[in-house]
Amino acid sequence: MEQKIGYRHFGKHMREFSNLSEERKEAWKKFEDVREALYAKYLELIREDLRLSNASLESAIREVTCKESNKDTASVIEQWKEVIERYTQEEKDEPIKTTLLEVLNQFSEKE
Repeated sequence: MEQKIGYRHFGKHMREFSNLSEERKEAWKKFEDVREALYAKYLELIREDLRLSNASLESAIREVTCKESNKDTASVIEQWKEVIERYTQEEKDEPIKTTLLEVLNQFSEKE
């Protein structure tokens, strides 16, 4: 079984996932799609310039879980915007913040 990024206790999450309603499963899947895209873009950025590394943001991307209230892509996008805003307060974080928000906007446009 392949482990998704950020899951320390994958079996526990799979049990939780299997108990969700179909609507919640769809929200969770959307959330995971966005998480994977954000994390991939974050890694790409820091490979280009290690000075952009932000351990708090990286941890947040990997560890934040889908809120119970998320039922659509818009609420998933809003949750991620909050996370990005919270962890990119410094001027040096501006390139990461801008790029990750662009990734979120691409998901918004798909819907």
